[in-house]
Amino acid sequence: MYGNQSKQLTDDELIVRRVKKQRSKLFGCAPGAHQLMGFLPIIVSDQIATFATDGKVILVNRIFAESLGDLNIRGIIIHESLHIGFKHHIRLAIWMKRCGLSEEDAHEIWNEGSDYVINGGIKKSVNYGIDFTLPPDVLWHDVYSTCGWPVEKICNDMLRKGWKPKPKKPPGGGGGGDPTDHGCGEILVPKEMEGDSKEAKDAIEKESQDINRRVAEAAMLERQVGSGKGTMFDKIFKSTGKTT
Repeated sequence: MYGNQSKQLTDDELIVRRVKKQRSKLFGCAPGAHQLMGFLPIIVSDQIATFATDGKVILVNRIFAESLGDLNIRGIIIHESLHIGFKHHIRLAIWMKRCGLSEEDAHEIWNEGSDYVINGGIKKSVNYGIDFTLPPDVLWHDVYSTCGWPVEKICNDMLRKGWKPKPKKPPGGGGGGDPTDHGCGEILVPKEMEGDSKEAKDAIEKESQDINRRVAEAAMLERQVGSGKGTMFDKIFKSTGKTT
């Protein structure tokens, strides 16, 4: 029981409350991430293995979240905020149409390549290990996590070197699958951005403009409180409109 609540919270409600609490703590140590993620709904789902975002909601696998410490949860929220700030969900919608892979395989390699970029950036943050961390088994690559290449170039290089998708698991496993399938935070493409219709292109353009505005607001907030260099949002602000 919590306070004057008349009913006991469910396990899902408890995990949403915990994620919200850790997200709120980012205002002091990573205000840019808080600015980008603070208003997004948090939804518990067993259809994803870890955390996920399409830029509009935060999906959380309860069992995975329950296995994490508070600093890990904060780090994953930052991880997802950087995916949004770098428009990885928008760029995936565009790249998967021209990469020659199935949507499923394009989704898998893009999530892998973009995680290399994001995790490399987070671990360079001056307050990494103090205010936030990432789980110990997150995706990391000695080259791709440090080279500064855009995700498109990383994925193309991985394909050139013979990247193959993981064997598909039989249906009916439940629980969102293995957390190692998608790292610690999956990128999802909003339904309205799929395909080559004018409506999809308009949705991509609208979302891109919205992300530009949100990133600018996040970077401005970080400069006001003096935390830009700590959480990579100064880099995001400078790379708005570029590929990272």
